[in-house]
Amino acid sequence: MRTLREFDDRLLSPYTGWTRNHWAALADHLLLSARRYASDTHARISFPGPAGGYGSDVDGLEGFARTFLAAGFRVAGESGRDPHGLMDWYAQGLAAGTDPHSPERWVRLDEHGQPKVEAASLALVLHLTRPWLWDRLDPRVQEQVVDYLTPAIGSDYPPINWIWFQIVVEQFLLSVGGPARPGDVQEGARGEGRAGPSAGLRADMRRDIDAGLAFTDGFARENGWYADGAERAYDHYSGWALQFYPVIWTEMAAGDPAADSRRAVYLERLERYLRDAVHLVGADGSPLIQGRSLTYRFAAATPFWTGAYAGLTTPAPGLLRRAASGIVRHFAEHGAPDDDGVLTLGWHHPWRPIAQTYSGPGSPYWAAKGMFGLALPADHPVWTAVEEPLPAETGDFRLALPAPGWLVSGTRADGIVRVLNHGTDHSHPGTNLTDSPLYARLGYSTATSPVLAGEHAAEPLDQSAAILDEHGLPSHRTGFDTLLVDRLPTGTLLGASRWQAHWVTPDPTTLDHGSGRSGEVRLGPHLTVLSAVRGPWELRLIRLTPAGPITGPLRIGGWPLPAQAPSTDDLSLSAQPPYSSGASNGALHSLVIPGPGLDLSEVTAAEDSAPLAPWTLIPWCATSTPAQPEKWYEAAIYLGGQLPEQPPTITWNGPTAHLTWPDDTTDTVDTSPFS
Repeated sequence: MRTLREFDDRLLSPYTGWTRNHWAALADHLLLSARRYASDTHARISFPGPAGGYGSDVDGLEGFARTFLAAGFRVAGESGRDPHGLMDWYAQGLAAGTDPHSPERWVRLDEHGQPKVEAASLALVLHLTRPWLWDRLDPRVQEQVVDYLTPAIGSDYPPINWIWFQIVVEQFLLSVGGPARPGDVQEGARGEGRAGPSAGLRADMRRDIDAGLAFTDGFARENGWYADGAERAYDHYSGWALQFYPVIWTEMAAGDPAADSRRAVYLERLERYLRDAVHLVGADGSPLIQGRSLTYRFAAATPFWTGAYAGLTTPAPGLLRRAASGIVRHFAEHGAPDDDGVLTLGWHHPWRPIAQTYSGPGSPYWAAKGMFGLALPADHPVWTAVEEPLPAETGDFRLALPAPGWLVSGTRADGIVRVLNHGTDHSHPGTNLTDSPLYARLGYSTATSPVLAGEHAAEPLDQSAAILDEHGLPSHRTGFDTLLVDRLPTGTLLGASRWQAHWVTPDPTTLDHGSGRSGEVRLGPHLTVLSAVRGPWELRLIRLTPAGPITGPLRIGGWPLPAQAPSTDDLSLSAQPPYSSGASNGALHSLVIPGPGLDLSEVTAAEDSAPLAPWTLIPWCATSTPAQPEKWYEAAIYLGGQLPEQPPTITWNGPTAHLTWPDDTTDTVDTSPFS
């Protein structure tokens, strides 16, 4: 592959240099590289590596369906121009995969749950490329495709983003005149050579779609955000699925009063969501490293292209492209795809622990959703507008996001976006599950990864506040109550949450789908955590209230710093007052400065525990004896690109905390409501 830098245009794209030519070249590279791993009929693309959790048959289907997304976007945006013969190549796979007698046939929707996901990608691309693929398929293959998709009708789908897969598939079936039920009277159809759908099945599909739309309305939250189901599940699915499919469906169903009336609502939500989402991309292009399915990587660019596709002008097209190009360039320049043109299970490089049990070698190709912008022609405003800077490049900012319960702080000096989390745990209040490192940590950022492997993944250390039991095991916080997510008049962010500390012996049969696990529970005291955030600093206040039988020391963990090795230099900050617990990797610094009563400080080095580097350094502080009840403990937590000259400070006047920040801003916080 030619280096992508040869396409750089710093006039059009002053921040990334990327243009549509970069995106097209990357898509072509991924698609042509994938052909090396295709079966003889092209129906299955089986990438190297051990089989995923659902077996090699599902892996091969994922490889086809997910690369098919990139192929469809590529051809749609070129109005059918197809120099690589993508449509003919994938047409062969469609014919074999949907042929029930083929040795390479696909797993059906009524045989396994995962094909319900892949079927939506098939339907989406067949819709986008209809003149150049569907309309040219042999009628026999059209019948096979319809038959393959038909089990979606009336089927049960998990009550999360999967509901949209059913809606998209059935809307496509309605549009192409299928299926037919033997013995039913059939209606006219749009597809030549095909009978229309039977009246009975048409009614069934309308029922499914209407019920699905009503159900997904329940996912809507404040300021355009969606939760992925009934739980407090906020992650990249909020953008790459729950904002994406409503826009696609309204286009597929254009002219239907239900779609036309909903479109304005969906676009209003998308626009408001994007105003927040552009703040969650680091200046280096890294998306927030939080939530499950992170191996989908630049799928995180999907909502920005969706905004452009929908014709939104706020955020501006140049900013939408800046966010999307920054994300894909970030991965392209960090080893994804790899030297063989393959998207491996990992983040920058192969790193299997980042994946959930449902992931296989073909799963990472959902990243193709992040290439949705290629479905827009070269003269679209999103491609012709001059790039505009990300919020993290224009100045420091602080946002309180009430829906996910996040305090978001971006700093221009280092381009890092940090999130302090008081509202997301992929659960409900009072559930007492284990903490998922992907959801229940107190902090996430674009420069650090939560610890995802090794003992500290299951036993929270990084970005935590925990009570240690008699064996030194830390408590969990999943099931907390959100108390506050706010922004003070000075711009300082304030958030709070409270939970009953608990220890869980997980059920060993529970599969890892990214959220916490249930099991035998032991209860401890209640913990209240109050976070005040300004710039790269958090002042974290913790208070313990007796409740359960277990009491023990309090431990506070800071930002997990990626490092090449736990050398003496990396840990040298530990000996530099006032940084009694700190680490550096040369480019970033992570500090924990304990307040009174927190008399233990250390940096723990965890090997092969996160995808960003071979080691992760985690500064922490703790009490050496059981924590005192009804007392506010305090620690200053820092993540930044420069070693700060001074930390923020706290002085107390009864229950009132007076906070003084390095920029001389002062805040007064009454802690009485949280006592």
